[in-house]
Amino acid sequence: MRLNGVWIGVRPGYLHHRPRGIDRGAMGRRSRATHATGRSGTSDGRHAAARARTVPRSLGLTLLGALLPGVGLIIGGRRRLGAFVLTLTLGLVGLGVYIGLTRRDEVLAAAVVPSRLLITSVAIGAIAFVWIVVIVGSHRLLRPATGGAGGRAVGAVLVGLLCFGIAAPAAVGVQMCWRSATWSRTCSSRRGRARARPGRRR
Repeated sequence: MRLNGVWIGVRPGYLHHRPRGIDRGAMGRRSRATHATGRSGTSDGRHAAARARTVPRSLGLTLLGALLPGVGLIIGGRRRLGAFVLTLTLGLVGLGVYIGLTRRDEVLAAAVVPSRLLITSVAIGAIAFVWIVVIVGSHRLLRPATGGAGGRAVGAVLVGLLCFGIAAPAAVGVQMCWRSATWSRTCSSRRGRARARPGRRR
């Protein structure tokens, strides 16, 4: 190769050689494969744990998850959601105990206020609904994969009984709150009409 009148030696094929660039497509495929392997490994671990459980053990864990909402989700593999539900449950229990011990008079006074009774009824219904959803979801995660039709039937019966044991008292509590609110409104309206009437002459 001649440059400005000076011959310069160049290796054969140097001008045609190009450095190889980074194959981003291959890297992306490797990354996706790695993530997929991690997810499949986690999923395989969960399925293996489910296959290792027996029907009595899954029923016992379902009962424990019903008594302490969130524990069943943690054992079933949904640790973050289970920890959140368990923390929320313990917080609500602690708040109820605190209010019952320190603000009993305010609770009794609120028992005759229609608006607070309606709020209480809505809260009871919402808590019962979430509780039932947590029980059903926990059992679906905890039931064994090889339990067969009989094991699934027994699990369904247990879950149904647990849900009924929560829904029935909640329905009674909601009904009592509605009746108390209606009765309080009726009494308030009667007192208002009695005060509005003119006094009788003797």
